[in-house]
Amino acid sequence: MITRPFLLFLSVLLTLQPAVWAQAGGSAEAETQEAARIAKLKKQAIAIPAGTTIRVRLTTGEKIEGAMGDISNEGFILHGEGGPQLQRTILFSELKSVQERGPSIARPLAKTAILAGVMAGVIALAATQLR
Repeated sequence: MITRPFLLFLSVLLTLQPAVWAQAGGSAEAETQEAARIAKLKKQAIAIPAGTTIRVRLTTGEKIEGAMGDISNEGFILHGEGGPQLQRTILFSELKSVQERGPSIARPLAKTAILAGVMAGVIALAATQLR
């Protein structure tokens, strides 16, 4: 004869079983997503030539700028602006993003657009005053 405490234990066990399976599957999925993220960042870093100025963002929120150094399977070396003595190894697992920092054309274009607007305003004001 099955007792009530045993039935209660069995029902609780069967009720919790899907939650346990979901947690086990969730961690495997998270590991797969993390591996895909790291592979993507590694591919981006490999495409950047050594010596190129880059900006990296770490998973801690820290932003660092420097020159791309040697790349290994685990990460790469970032040379600081103070010379070769200021090097830091950046692991792909702690990396959130990596970007090349080339010459930006947006700032000179913005200045030119502002200057052109001011000149157009001065010309329009002079034209209305000369009529």
